[in-house]
Amino acid sequence: MLRKVSDLKPGMKIVSPVENVHGVVLLPAGTELTEKQIKTIKAWGVEWVDISEERESQGTPRSPELEKKFKELGKRVEFRFSPYSGDPILEKLKEITLKYLEGMVFDESR
Repeated sequence: MLRKVSDLKPGMKIVSPVENVHGVVLLPAGTELTEKQIKTIKAWGVEWVDISEERESQGTPRSPELEKKFKELGKRVEFRFSPYSGDPILEKLKEITLKYLEGMVFDESR
């Protein structure tokens, strides 16, 4: 599940690689976050990270194809909203957009 970087905590596990806006991998999938890594992610301007959820341990994992589709859509949203970073209204709109897309991508698979 995509989480805002401001909500990350040490010990959380990354599901997919963390990339900056240029596609450079900052942390590989499977990394268990440390406080230092969270600060690094913030410093690079990354706003969202794909973190494993309890839902996976409850037996409802997401297909890799849908995860990839959602990640691509998330990158597009990040790119479109990047010129407006810091605007609280547009940040909230971006968050709502990502949650809406998540529902659309994963609900269509049921």
